[in-house]
Amino acid sequence: MEAPKCPSCEKVLTIVWENTHIDYKWLPKKGFYAEDTYTGDLENRCPNCEADLSEVFPDGVCNYFIKKDKPTTKPD
Repeated sequence: MEAPKCPSCEKVLTIVWENTHIDYKWLPKKGFYAEDTYTGDLENRCPNCEADLSEVFPDGVCNYFIKKDKPTTKPD
């Protein structure tokens, strides 16, 4: 089986960049940053053209797999 292609540059996505965004809030009385409300924002990008891949991986890269040549997400 072959990995999906980037919809922008059409190269096979053998590698995907995925970043999670976390906010940190300064706590002046304690003198350090603490993790604020986790937003859970994932950013998936093509390493070739840096295109957004959120439509290819709506549930994140780790939840993607191919079954019978049809892209889908992992069953529960």
